[in-house]
This record gives sequence, structure tokens and C-alpha cells, in this order.
Amino acid sequence: MAARFPDPLVEQRHAVLARYGAEPATLPAGEADEARWTELWRLLKPDFATADRTQVPDFASLAPAAREAARAYIGCRIEADRLLARCKEAHSRLARDGIATDAVEHYATVRDAYEDGVMAFGAARERLDTLLPKTK
Repeated sequence: MAARFPDPLVEQRHAVLARYGAEPATLPAGEADEARWTELWRLLKPDFATADRTQVPDFASLAPAAREAARAYIGCRIEADRLLARCKEAHSRLARDGIATDAVEHYATVRDAYEDGVMAFGAARERLDTLLPKTK
């Protein structure tokens, strides 16, 4: 069973993220798993809809460079979700076992890794955004 934050408000926020595809998932096994890439892209492509891009292409319709950037973006998202799950586990450990130096240091380490993952996700989004066509 996945770790839960002791704070119900934090847990509710994570439940909202899950509605939009946040999950501790794994990347598709390889290039041949197009159906999984397509599904993951379907969850994330609304992030790119703007007034200048009202139609975001499906995964199969992406230009090769955009498709590779989309794979990188999806990978960053999955990594951030995985790191968030590690943060939840470390935070739960603090609540369950009490505040101890090693547990606090572990939480700080996984929290830093999560923050780095979120930054990488943002950078991957910016790169992909430049490769997607505008519709206006």
C-alpha cells in the first residue's frame, strides 16, 4: 500500500493530482509500446493547450523531434511522481517513527531530489512547447 501523509490536506492535494494522471508509474518498456506512450501523452497534452494552440496533436501526429521531446517530458513526469512517492514515504516515516536526525536528513534528501525533478519537468515542458505547432 502506498504511504500516506499524516496531514489529510496534503493527501487530498495528491488525490487531485492523481485525477490528472499523477501516479507512480513506469516508462513504457521501449519504442514498440506506442499504446502506452499514446495514453501517457493523452493525459499530459492538455498542459500545452493555449489561446495560440487550441489543438494539441496526438502522440502519433507529433513530428519526430516533438515526439522525442514528449517522451522526455513524460519521463520527467513519471520520475517526479516516483520522487513524490518517496517523499510521502519519508514524511510518513517521520510521523510514524518520530523525529530523528537520520530520518530528517533522509526526508531532506528525497525532498531535494523531488524539487530537482520538478525543475527538470518544467524544463522539459518548455523545450517541448517550442516544438509544438501553433494553431493560430
